[in-house]
Amino acid sequence: MRSINHIVITICLLTLVSCIKEDMSECPTTLLVQFTSDPEYNNWEAEELHKVTVFIFDENGNYLTSWSPETPELDKIYTPEVDLLTGKYNFVVWSNVYSLYSITHLDDDTRTRAAKEQALLEMNIPTTRDINLETTRIPLMLYGHVDGELKPVRENLVTIPLVQNNNTVNVTVAGLERTNDSYHISITDNNGIYRFDNSIAPCGDFSYRRRVAFTAASNELSTSLSVLKLDAGHRTPLLTVVNEVTRDTIFPSAEWTNNRLIDLILAAHPTNDFTKNHVYDIRINFEDGQDGSIVIQVTVNGWTLITEPDSNLTP
Repeated sequence: MRSINHIVITICLLTLVSCIKEDMSECPTTLLVQFTSDPEYNNWEAEELHKVTVFIFDENGNYLTSWSPETPELDKIYTPEVDLLTGKYNFVVWSNVYSLYSITHLDDDTRTRAAKEQALLEMNIPTTRDINLETTRIPLMLYGHVDGELKPVRENLVTIPLVQNNNTVNVTVAGLERTNDSYHISITDNNGIYRFDNSIAPCGDFSYRRRVAFTAASNELSTSLSVLKLDAGHRTPLLTVVNEVTRDTIFPSAEWTNNRLIDLILAAHPTNDFTKNHVYDIRINFEDGQDGSIVIQVTVNGWTLITEPDSNLTP
């Protein structure tokens, strides 16, 4: 038993001596991780953050391992149980990777590991390509990324700022003739797959949808749509209002043909920062014109569009 103790002590002393030398690249270090987010631009509550997963890559983008804290909180400092030597690493964070979100092209099996460039986060979209927001809740999607260097010191703190991908689009339609029909208001997009730099990857079109109807208390149609990432360089999302009984498309129409959501937002707010602003109130108002025509006014966050945005507008 004494000889075994002597061996263990000798190994520890050899490790200590090697870490005192000038070359400390093989020295172990303790990784500390902290998640932060700017509260001024957060449109989410702490209880929505059920899970956070940190994916760790080496400086060449090769996947090493992942780690998730049991109870994720902002600003708290965690000590992940991962073994990393000093050196440069790439840390990528996704929130709530379960149920509706999944990671593809990334495997802990060393034989099938892929590089960071191949990894994707995918939303599990129904085969109907329609997400019924009355029955499906879009989980909070936060993304974080930092290139960090673990230096030859006892502890290395890596602080990872998180940004929000979720958006809320509140839609009100006023001025329609009151009916007993049901309508659906939808946003069609192709933003269901993300690369590990948070850019939108190729994905087939699908719709975020809610059914609405006139209520006894209001002559307006109104609903709230939860959608994923909106981006000035990604002009695909289309806002549509349809009468489900007659199948008539109420918006867009001959009087207002451009229903591209990003165009509408930027026409009202040309410098809008989609990484910071995540709530958009859109009001579509139908009025009778002086010559018997229909006049449509669109308002975004209180700003009324004087004219319809150019449908050929480019990023």
